[in-house]
Amino acid sequence: MDSRVAVVGAGMMGHGIALHCAITGAKVILTDKEPARLESALEWMEGDLRILQEHGLAPKQTPSPLDERISLAASVGEAAAKADFVFEAVYEDLGVKQDVFRELDKHAPPDTVLATTTSSLRVAEIAAVVSDPGRVLGAHWANPPHILPLVEVVLGPATSEEAHARLLSFLRKIGKAPVSCRDVAGYIVNRLQYAMLNEAVSLVERGLTTPEDVDEAVRHGFGIRLACKGPFEWNDLLHDADITLNVFENLYRAEGDPKFKPSALLLKQIERGKLGLSTGKGWRDYGGRTREELIEERDTVVLRAVRALQELGIIQGAKNRPDHPS
Repeated sequence: MDSRVAVVGAGMMGHGIALHCAITGAKVILTDKEPARLESALEWMEGDLRILQEHGLAPKQTPSPLDERISLAASVGEAAAKADFVFEAVYEDLGVKQDVFRELDKHAPPDTVLATTTSSLRVAEIAAVVSDPGRVLGAHWANPPHILPLVEVVLGPATSEEAHARLLSFLRKIGKAPVSCRDVAGYIVNRLQYAMLNEAVSLVERGLTTPEDVDEAVRHGFGIRLACKGPFEWNDLLHDADITLNVFENLYRAEGDPKFKPSALLLKQIERGKLGLSTGKGWRDYGGRTREELIEERDTVVLRAVRALQELGIIQGAKNRPDHPS
């Protein structure tokens, strides 16, 4: 791969992004306003690389990809001068990020894709200080970025399709699993996980359960399922949309909370007859595969995940039950 990547910010996210890009073949220039942090980042990357190599997730080669493909720069301008892609990973403050993007606007070539790793700020606000906001978009890497495959690609209102397509292509080449989202607060992942956390806290606050039991419920139940299939896939496989509607209506009737009120889109799905795979049509297109085929595939994956988690002692199983004979 001949892509040149600049990473601005050598903290927890920045050093992981730089490491992953280097391992997968890109030439990386890392910069930070604090020289000491750059030195610390190199130490972190060396440690992370050893762990990845121990687990077979990075090649054991000499010289190291850190020596071959990562260099340090004293300034944003120096780092971005010849970059194809820039990933900004500085402190989560709008003013700080805008200052970085002003520098990028001055020094990065006109065709460089400029990506912010913000998890909570609007891409439009960051792009407002750039002369061509069409080349600015979000790239929210799941933490730790050198391990987890997800990157949320966030399109600002002015983001060009060319910049979007180029970033998606690059991320896929380096082994990431990008998903796209419009510029809404929290994007996909934070909106989902904080909605779950808020409900978990509410259940504990009301004295209905404990933090320990909530964690066990997630760990032993839908946490495993959602690692194998997403919520729309599970809904298509497990329930018809009208059954889902019944559950929402029962929750809404019992709680009176608007968050349980069935969405208009769910009602439209039912009107259109897209109830789930039992009727042949659901939320997603499965390319003609039958429900039986998909359930068999699901069960195979879930069984393997359960077995691996049991062997690691993460979830309960016959081998680690206290009453299991040794």
